[in-house]
Amino acid sequence: MVDRRPYLISASFLVLLAACSPAEEPPEAGSEGEGNGSIELLDGPAGPEDLVSVGGTPWVIASSMAENPESSEHGASGRLVAIDSESNQMREVWSQDEQSAQWDEETYGECPGPPDADIASPHGLDIEAEADGAHILYAVNHGGREAVEVFELDVSGDFPKSVWVGCVEMPANVFPNGVAAVPDGDGIVVTNMKSSEDPGDMEKMFAGEDTGEVIEWSPDEGWEEVPGSAMPAPNGVAISEDGQAVFVASWTSREIVRLARDSDVERSVAEVEFLPDNLRWSPDGGLLVTGQPLRSFDEFTACQADHEQCPAGFSVVEIDPDAMEGREVFHSDSEVFRLATTALPVGDETWIGSVAGTDIARIPASG
Repeated sequence: MVDRRPYLISASFLVLLAACSPAEEPPEAGSEGEGNGSIELLDGPAGPEDLVSVGGTPWVIASSMAENPESSEHGASGRLVAIDSESNQMREVWSQDEQSAQWDEETYGECPGPPDADIASPHGLDIEAEADGAHILYAVNHGGREAVEVFELDVSGDFPKSVWVGCVEMPANVFPNGVAAVPDGDGIVVTNMKSSEDPGDMEKMFAGEDTGEVIEWSPDEGWEEVPGSAMPAPNGVAISEDGQAVFVASWTSREIVRLARDSDVERSVAEVEFLPDNLRWSPDGGLLVTGQPLRSFDEFTACQADHEQCPAGFSVVEIDPDAMEGREVFHSDSEVFRLATTALPVGDETWIGSVAGTDIARIPASG
């Protein structure tokens, strides 16, 4: 997940989603054929940085990032948005106008209370299905506090509804990026991309210096660092089904790193040709990853100043989590879709998130 501190792209690209009403007309999807793959563009929420599917439903949850993720100004907030993958209709599930709380103080007793949705700034997402059929949504939030907010989703009606049930605040000086739920447990794993107090960390990332690590939280143990997880710009994160392996996108290293969750063993690494962002499991057990084709810190700063200077196009790579080898499953040189962040399987398609504009790219599922 791209860190936009300071701004990654111009503010004009991140105009907030206008009144996402319950019966909003489905947006039309345009198409463009470029590179070796054509894409369909769905007009979604502003800055749809991360995407997760709600299992057994047509719903996709998108994190619509705030224009400035670390601003505490009211009126400049982000939001969580549900998108019906069949009709393209959208509905806010967490925003200034949509917020409900039922605090689980037994699990999240150290949380200071519900967040201020007026300054919401959601970032990385994960979702898990409970044994009783409930869906628990985890959302990194920079608005007002650095924390993972926890929601229970009710998908029994025409549109999903979220109820905030708790939070996990970050340790000092942590800038969280990605989050993954620990299978069969109450814990989460979070990537600390960099120190929240070091303005020089972005340049250090591109110089190959370690700027962060992976940390794990549970109600009983609190926060602990995953052994041997220090790396440059840890970004997206995923956990194996058995809970033993953690996979991390080391953004500026252009690597997907496999770590043992509870021991400091030798890493396994798969290299990619772009800055890898979020990680999502494919139906056949591979890891799908996309990202930005930025090559240097200078190119990054030019992209910050003018989005037209950001390289166009994107690739999607599927990583074999055992062999730690990747294969490109899609490539586009599209001039209208930039700064890809997430490759999420959705039915017979893969949806591509971005921090730029409001478009979500829809491409054929990888085969």
